[in-house]
Amino acid sequence: MPLWRPQHLSLRHGLRPLADPRGLLGGVDAANPVVHREAAGRLHPQGAARLEPL
Repeated sequence: MPLWRPQHLSLRHGLRPLADPRGLLGGVDAANPVVHREAAGRLHPQGAARLEPL
């Protein structure tokens, strides 16, 4: 189960990340923001710069 930190469910139900010593789960996930063209024009310039690909 992917866990987002901090997440109230993790604390409330004692969820924890699984140990993966063999690397079978594929490592750390990456997120890609998606912004509609119309919304992109309303972003603050500094926020838009942070969304640019690295």
